[in-house]
Amino acid sequence: MIKNIIFDIGGIILDDSVENLSKIFDKDMHEVYKKIYSGNFKKCLLGKLNITEYIKEFKNDKDYKYISEILKPSKQDIMNPLIKENYEYICNLKNRGYNLYILSNLTKETYNHLNSLIDINKYFDGAIFSCEVGIKKPDKEIFELIFNKYNLNKNETLFFDDKERIVNGAIESGLKAKIFKSIDDIETELIK
Repeated sequence: MIKNIIFDIGGIILDDSVENLSKIFDKDMHEVYKKIYSGNFKKCLLGKLNITEYIKEFKNDKDYKYISEILKPSKQDIMNPLIKENYEYICNLKNRGYNLYILSNLTKETYNHLNSLIDINKYFDGAIFSCEVGIKKPDKEIFELIFNKYNLNKNETLFFDDKERIVNGAIESGLKAKIFKSIDDIETELIK
């Protein structure tokens, strides 16, 4: 029986999709998106480089204005908006008796944005963020960290992420994990 549910943030609680950016800029943003989330961005996720310094790395790039706008901390409400329907559903899971956790690869700036939008401590029983622990998914070590820190039983825990490679990493770590596409995915797994 599932008692604990672990959620990623991006693609589940915050809309960090390329489709959202393409809609905002009324332009195909796949190339810019790929540029942003490769290279030294990993250092931002690990808490070793701040976004302001990372943005400077693109000052001579033809897409600098887009990159700067997308990553600017003051623009996070627009670039990474709350997916209200998903968040409300997740909060309802807490009211239904599930223990809820967060396991997410986030920059410090996105963490601050998330914290300004939701009361993490009200609905979540715990959280691990890559920028705080210096490890990121799908590294096995981060999955072990959440289990050990919160004394979770793997047989009673379900993990949702919107990225297949991360779900596969979780499964390789012995975790029950599913790809999140919609709220229906969660409900389907809980009634099994």
